[in-house]
Amino acid sequence: MIVGAEEDLFRDSVRKFVEREMRPELMRKWARAGEFPEPLYRKWGEMGWLGIGLPEDVGGSAGNPVQMVILAEELARNGFDITGAYSTALFLGMTLAKHGDEAQQSAYLPRLMEGRLHLSTAITEPNTGSDISGVRCKAVRDDDGWVISGEKVFCSGAHLPDTLILVTTRTSTHADNLRKGLTILLVPNDTPGLRISRMDTVGRKIFGTNQLYFDNVHVPAGALLGTEGEAWKILSGSLDLERLFIAGGYVGNAQSALDLAVQYAKDRVQFGKPIGKYQAVSHALVDMRMRIDAARHLSYHAAELLKHRVPCRAEASMAKLAASEALVHATNQGMQILGGYGYTTEMDMERWFRDGRVTTLMGGSSEIQRNIIAHEMGL
Repeated sequence: MIVGAEEDLFRDSVRKFVEREMRPELMRKWARAGEFPEPLYRKWGEMGWLGIGLPEDVGGSAGNPVQMVILAEELARNGFDITGAYSTALFLGMTLAKHGDEAQQSAYLPRLMEGRLHLSTAITEPNTGSDISGVRCKAVRDDDGWVISGEKVFCSGAHLPDTLILVTTRTSTHADNLRKGLTILLVPNDTPGLRISRMDTVGRKIFGTNQLYFDNVHVPAGALLGTEGEAWKILSGSLDLERLFIAGGYVGNAQSALDLAVQYAKDRVQFGKPIGKYQAVSHALVDMRMRIDAARHLSYHAAELLKHRVPCRAEASMAKLAASEALVHATNQGMQILGGYGYTTEMDMERWFRDGRVTTLMGGSSEIQRNIIAHEMGL
């Protein structure tokens, strides 16, 4: 993987920011407390990162896919969890910029870019996951807007202050295609009738995820995002770039897991020599590196294709699939190599292990990615 001088400078600036503002001890502190660092979010805004991909006429800046993968890889060095907050803001912001009307853009985008507004999405329901055609949370028109009733789960960051939630609702039913009739409504998280319950999860304690209950929640007519009944078209518009971004984050976190395991294997002496000199350990580390390097190359290859507007649906899915499974493998093997120390909270490996496990489930599970790749192969 070879990038240009400009990309190298950008990587260096992000890495220095992470070393200063997202140090391992801070990440551990935030994870233990289950709190999201609002000052850090505002600093992302000050760096201009929350405006990447947004129109320049609203204060945003152009960002190419390679640059976005670099940003994700470096931000996730000390843990992917917090990078999820960035990716959510980034891609939902792009969705608002593309499909929002002038009033919505002026109301939300400046606050987002300043780090004063969070974004969240509510799609999944207790009985609806990868297949959004099963969405039941309904919205019906009233005299001056919409009334929402139903339930959503796994809504990351929806509990954070000043959060706007993009809620996928059913507004009509089409027997020929249940994806039709789905509509996105913009719902501030302090809207009366909306109850938010934070879910207790194994990992990802910094960003957090939630269950939402809509009890006849009223939103005005201006809450409609885009066109009624076109939620799927809106949601699927940037999937390739989203998958590449999170793949970059997974690679960055997996690399740190490998680096920690290698250093431990060099330092830990058993039976008269470092454990890295034993073939069982060294081969495990080699396998970790191969998977991580392969995922990195897949991610940057797909990013280059997307940069040049070459269709890359299969390549983006392969990058997401390989990177998520590399992270799960690296943290699992890392725990094994570190032994009992890896099981203590003083070591970052156990946090990465817990946070990383969900990556083969979120953002389109590994099984869904394989389905997409098979379809692109004509199968």
